[in-house]
Amino acid sequence: MKKHFRKLAIILSLALSVCSLAGCGKKEDAQKDTLTVAFRNEPANMDPTGSSSLTAFCIQFQNFDRLIINNGDGTYSPSLAKEWEQIDPLTYRFHLQEGVKFHDGSEMTADDVVYTIARAEKSTFSSSFFGYFNGEACKAVDKYTVDISTYEPFAPFLTYLASSRGSIVPKAYIEKVGDDEFGRNPIGTGAFKFDSWTSGDNITMVKNDDYWNKDKKIAVNKIVNRFITDTSARAIEIESGAVDISLHVAGNDAARLETTKGVKTQIGPSYSTTYLRFDTVNNDTYADINIRKALRAAIDMDSVVKTVWGNGGETAKSYYSPVLLGWKDVCSNDYDEEAAKKYLEEAVANGFDTSKTYTIYCAGDSLETNALQAFMNQWKNVLGLNFEMNIMDNATLTSKINSGTGEIPFFISTTNAAAGDPDHGLFVYKGTACTTHKDPALFDLISKAAAEFDTEKRVELYGEIQDMLHEGCYTIPMVNTNAIYGLNESVQGLETHPGYVPDVTGVYFE
Repeated sequence: MKKHFRKLAIILSLALSVCSLAGCGKKEDAQKDTLTVAFRNEPANMDPTGSSSLTAFCIQFQNFDRLIINNGDGTYSPSLAKEWEQIDPLTYRFHLQEGVKFHDGSEMTADDVVYTIARAEKSTFSSSFFGYFNGEACKAVDKYTVDISTYEPFAPFLTYLASSRGSIVPKAYIEKVGDDEFGRNPIGTGAFKFDSWTSGDNITMVKNDDYWNKDKKIAVNKIVNRFITDTSARAIEIESGAVDISLHVAGNDAARLETTKGVKTQIGPSYSTTYLRFDTVNNDTYADINIRKALRAAIDMDSVVKTVWGNGGETAKSYYSPVLLGWKDVCSNDYDEEAAKKYLEEAVANGFDTSKTYTIYCAGDSLETNALQAFMNQWKNVLGLNFEMNIMDNATLTSKINSGTGEIPFFISTTNAAAGDPDHGLFVYKGTACTTHKDPALFDLISKAAAEFDTEKRVELYGEIQDMLHEGCYTIPMVNTNAIYGLNESVQGLETHPGYVPDVTGVYFE
């Protein structure tokens, strides 16, 4: 009898073990309703018109909607606007979806759209996008119809409205809580609602069960957007399964991930250009063009890019991505050590002090800091100049650059023409609040190109602009990075976006 009970106990124990294991499997499957995405930095805020971070742009696609969707082929699909037409050379009329609710339950109307455009036009961060838009001329025709106007004909009009900065925001909520509170606790109409923000770690979004677009399939209940500054650490987190998607994967890491079990990569061209940038408006340290050209000519950029980025990027030969309209190679012959020394002699004759140690600022991306170290070595070896690196978080660096104090005269920066138009790729050169050089002729030419609808004429104008930028040496182009994503092999439904701002709201696991 005792033997019988022992056998029964063993059988029950094994059965419970199997059930327990099965339960574990079900628990693991259940956890797949959470998508974890790794980004390389933390945004300063989540206000569509008050941020300049690619991380913010991408997360904003979760929280907000725009009037229209850019299909990437020159066509657009309806979103918050179900129809639209151009009614005169400066004005488009948009017919809005009815019954769309913001996350606080209030209805989105034409008044919110008018408020969004007028607010974006006045924003320091968004004026480079919406400076062409005439906020005062925008008007609500009725509750669900709105006219949006520009000051002059503007070729990228629809492109900009479809960008993250074109996200429609709630007028009443922002007027009630203020810009700062809205930036930390955003409310939109998007497929996901803001849940929490743990500074230095993550922003979490939860599914909006009342989402207006019932045709959009949402497979996950939560998105955890993590901030992992170190490039290698992001790759390791993918390998370990701690994150499902890692954006901004380095080329060398991508090669390893491609052979890692349970992991896959997606690679495509990007709109991104990383460069060294001078502030000659608020600080005169690099006001003499000779010192800027000396620093440019002393860099063996091909060697640095190959060593640091590997197959993750190509040496930048101009001031915006070669994927964009009108790109022109103007930088191939920049590396010239003898010319660099002559430029330095001219700069010294004009008062540049070679005995000082100068500072270059960056946000801490490990690839960028590796590149800066190589540049500093070359400036020392070729020119005898001493530089040091000052690393700070992205939000602080951006704030200091845009403060107008001149505290950051030389820094590394990245322009990502996420909207897909060369005008966006040139936004730091336009003469807006974020511009750090003075060149009225250049500003006028960029405006002229933006107002030109004839493609051949636009290409010609952008060629002239790139020549002017090269002569002015306001920045030193470094690298055009590839868009490389590392993904858990179960992740499906993610399209590679050349602007590094993929829409992850449609991602599912299989």
